[in-house]
Amino acid sequence: YFEKGKLDEAMLLLTQMDYSDELHILAGKAMLAKIYYKQGEIKTLDSLINSTQTFIARKKKMGYHKSVYAKFFSLFKKLTKINIYDKDAIHKLKDQINQADKMPEKDWLLKECEILLK
Repeated sequence: YFEKGKLDEAMLLLTQMDYSDELHILAGKAMLAKIYYKQGEIKTLDSLINSTQTFIARKKKMGYHKSVYAKFFSLFKKLTKINIYDKDAIHKLKDQINQADKMPEKDWLLKECEILLK
């Protein structure tokens, strides 16, 4: 539903997911963050990112997923705070995203940077 632009339907499905696994929790939060971003709900998005970063920091046994999701939410936060008229800053963020290894939603973040550059 998200890819089709049906954000409300995607959000409804996220509320019905089984969140017993930490990776499902993080994947769900990443999708919800993308929905909030697309809807322009920046305050809600900022709150979600902050709470997710706290969640990640508190978890001790997540393996490499901890660092890749921490990186994703860190770069996502930078995307939400960036001055959309500062093309140099957008290019720098894009470079940071490109340098991130094995990061979830990397292509989506890059696409959003491209949109800001237009």
